[in-house]
Amino acid sequence: MVMAEQPQPPNSTSIRQHCFSEEAEGLEEGCTVHFQVVSFHRSLFIWVGVGTPKLASLALAAAHPASACRALPPAATLLRGGADDSSAGLAQKLAQKTGQPVACSINLPPHTPLLQAFIERRLLQELAALALIRGTANMNLAS
Repeated sequence: MVMAEQPQPPNSTSIRQHCFSEEAEGLEEGCTVHFQVVSFHRSLFIWVGVGTPKLASLALAAAHPASACRALPPAATLLRGGADDSSAGLAQKLAQKTGQPVACSINLPPHTPLLQAFIERRLLQELAALALIRGTANMNLAS
């Protein structure tokens, strides 16, 4: 696994970028997945892809702070791309877990549900390690 993080200034309005790659072993693709998490003051931008980096799809989801944690927040597809557009679903799940607006772009080959499950699980682990998941101490990855 390759990781890189830009140093962050001490103020609370800083922008942090965290990039990492991981080999998706045991899946039908058997490829390297690249992740980029950009944390703004009160929102996240997440890009996930394989192969050549590109922004082929983009979705935004935002949970209302007073809403129940169990309801999936609304999402909007801002840029449609590729045969498999799963960015909106992942943006909803991540907005629910983080309590922040999440812009998400996923660039994967079509029809790769195992790879999508791997990406979701790995992103939740990384966001928890970065303390970006609300209630991280009591986090259940399966919910």
